[in-house]
Amino acid sequence: MGGGRLIPCNADPQTRIPRPITISMTQQMRIQMRQYLTCTTAGTTLNTYLGWDPSSTTTAAFGSNTLFGEWAYVSALFARVKLIQFEITMTPSYIDDTKGDNFNSLAIAATPVGSLATPGAYGTVIDNNDSIIWNPVSDRSGIAKYFSFKPSGLGWGPVGSPGGTTGLGCPGSFVFFGSSLPLTVEIFTCKVVGTYLLDGRI
Repeated sequence: MGGGRLIPCNADPQTRIPRPITISMTQQMRIQMRQYLTCTTAGTTLNTYLGWDPSSTTTAAFGSNTLFGEWAYVSALFARVKLIQFEITMTPSYIDDTKGDNFNSLAIAATPVGSLATPGAYGTVIDNNDSIIWNPVSDRSGIAKYFSFKPSGLGWGPVGSPGGTTGLGCPGSFVFFGSSLPLTVEIFTCKVVGTYLLDGRI
């Protein structure tokens, strides 16, 4: 039989010098919610939050929906996760032309660390540095409102419980507060997108 040499599968085919094998366990993934969320007032008030935990269920104001249905499959492939960016694009659903632009204000802010809680007043939301004021009921521009947050310095959290209050994984939420809003109506719909870094294949 003719002679031959076995070449390592990771060797350069020209020089036959073995190349280092690099296996990356880290993947960035952008997940968009399969459906648009609707946000509905409770009476004439909206005080709610939208958490960044990809395994969470939304509050009643957002219809008590599973945030990302794909997370059950994604999390089975990895051990650790941390949030890169969370985005929300909101479009008014209910326009009341009898209201002026200074009425029906809705305060929105990102709360990157802390317990998930419904805000009790405008000041609770506006006190955050990146807060915005939007008047969805009086907004006749036809332009969607985009709001996003990119946390910094987050550590890894377990995929089984990615949320929390300690700066690990995917803590935090968008918070919303508005008063003197139309009585129990859907005031906006929104598209939700989360970008996560995952690591450590199980």
